[in-house]
Amino acid sequence: MLNKNLMRIKKYCEPYMLVVFLVIVVLGVLYTGNAKINLQYVKGAVISRADILIHSELLMLRGSIIYIALLLIFTRTIRNDFLYCNILQHKKRTAIWDYQIKKLSVAGLAAAVVYSGSTILSTAVICKNDINWQSADSLYALSTGETMQIRYAVVAAVYIAAILVLTELIMVISLLLYWIINQVALVWVGILVFYVIDIYGTHKILRLLMLDYKNWENHKIGIYMAGAVVFCIAIYIIGRIAANKKDFIPKRCR
Repeated sequence: MLNKNLMRIKKYCEPYMLVVFLVIVVLGVLYTGNAKINLQYVKGAVISRADILIHSELLMLRGSIIYIALLLIFTRTIRNDFLYCNILQHKKRTAIWDYQIKKLSVAGLAAAVVYSGSTILSTAVICKNDINWQSADSLYALSTGETMQIRYAVVAAVYIAAILVLTELIMVISLLLYWIINQVALVWVGILVFYVIDIYGTHKILRLLMLDYKNWENHKIGIYMAGAVVFCIAIYIIGRIAANKKDFIPKRCR
């Protein structure tokens, strides 16, 4: 059991994956710094770490690079799952699907922890004030016309949860597309098209994970987050149903 766990950890510590995770760290620092720079131009507002986290998350959702990094992790994680020797271990198609979901869930969790950790730490370095939404000169008050009594730990926890749900959502959708079309290149196209349409058009799915002030003011953060989780679960169930009908040609073991 210990050897199996060590082998799994080793897979995520290979140079390819380490480089991708390093890119995710750099993205977190860049988005955080960019958010701080943009917020400095808001006149009359005292900026806090909570404000920087929220605006860095909005920048991240609207930027395509984080999705490309997640797709690189996805591609590397499932690259050998359809080899003859691996398929024979599972026997059932649904068992393969569940196995891939578990692997991608771990990869998504790792990406979320790395990204959110890098942004929270860099925010702590560039800003001394945790949160000031109870103050009239806060950016939250200037944006909504109201004040709010809330702890920074709550905002940070919701932020981490949003990043985690986002990474898991991208992984699950990518896997479903891969089982349907069986082409990694088309999965990339599908995810990026989904990102463009949703962010700049429909605003239905990724909008649920946007931690903007309006959602905080309306106290809908929890509802939207739960909706995103339900969507992930629905994709998993659809994929499990589709797995029973999947026909694919196994690849030869190397």
